[in-house]
Amino acid sequence: MSLIKPRPSQNTASNTGTLIIASLPPAGAWSRDLRESSAPVIAVDVDGNFTERVTSFNVQLHNLRQQQLPLTSAGNTTCWFPADNNQTANASSLRVVSGAKDNYIDELSGNPDIITVVLPWLRSRSNWSSLTDFSNVLYQRYCEWTADNVLCSWIETPRVINARYDTVYRRTCNRNINVTARGQSLRPLYLNGKPINPKYYWPNNGDSYPEHFYTTTPPYVFYMHIHRDAVVTKLGDVITARTKLVLYACSNDVTPTSPRV
Repeated sequence: MSLIKPRPSQNTASNTGTLIIASLPPAGAWSRDLRESSAPVIAVDVDGNFTERVTSFNVQLHNLRQQQLPLTSAGNTTCWFPADNNQTANASSLRVVSGAKDNYIDELSGNPDIITVVLPWLRSRSNWSSLTDFSNVLYQRYCEWTADNVLCSWIETPRVINARYDTVYRRTCNRNINVTARGQSLRPLYLNGKPINPKYYWPNNGDSYPEHFYTTTPPYVFYMHIHRDAVVTKLGDVITARTKLVLYACSNDVTPTSPRV
């Protein structure tokens, strides 16, 4: 398996939990985010409407990739190999980080091969309304959903089905189809929610999300991980020399096994 192997950048300095970036225009767009995570996190601090912010994020991300992850030579890649041919030996020093955890970005701290670039949420995250927010969401008005009596009964009755719709929607279901015609604010639940599964993510014994899922928006509009010298498995897991990042998806292989290349 091949992937990009960068040469060291002369314009950066890093240590655990800290990243300093120089000469990245426009001035002031980058900042080190210390409020939400102890991991190496870079915030693209730009104001404006949603599309303007996404455009600035993409420009800064491109600049960072050019500075941090240049090709060894134009159009060429190099091969990645484990330190030795013994998978068990390599796995013993491989730390697995599961994206199912609410604080998984914090667990990426101490790995200089992973940088997380975020677009921070602007202004208040509590008492939030999408109706007047043009910076963090693309659309402002959203419509309520409804369901028939069978689905509503599943949602309103605790533990009746494995999908745990009762937990996701707090055992509340709208049967009034007229409500769906009125535009309203997006609920924070739809920005925070993720599948509930007894093997991987089972908050409050499966009975409810953390309270802030319903009342507070996430700290970031979105984020992207940049990995140096990594491989991607067929399941989508990303493995660097120190860490195996298992993002929350249909498959969740959390075994610390180095890939065969």
